[in-house]
Amino acid sequence: MVGLIDLVQTLTTPHPLDRYLELVRPGLTARELRAEVTHVSHAVPGSVTLTLRASRQWRGHAAGQYVQIGVSINGVRHTRCYSPIDPESRGERYLQLTVKAHPGGLV
Repeated sequence: MVGLIDLVQTLTTPHPLDRYLELVRPGLTARELRAEVTHVSHAVPGSVTLTLRASRQWRGHAAGQYVQIGVSINGVRHTRCYSPIDPESRGERYLQLTVKAHPGGLV
């Protein structure tokens, strides 16, 4: 399968295959890890807990690990790192992140 993806990647130059797949469906990827927000909770004032469903590339996480989250704001990509708050997962495609609002923060 990897050989086939490499071949298609070569044929779709100058853009990687995932750029074309996201035109069909934003969460559809061959190599990149993506996630969709499935639930939002405002249990604590000033913060939000997001439940994400990751694409099939997600292999779970271990304690102390972080994930990079990227969002586009006014056409500019901003990336931040967050640690999942749920227990270690082994291949589950769901994870939770809690984000606290910071004065003047963008993300």
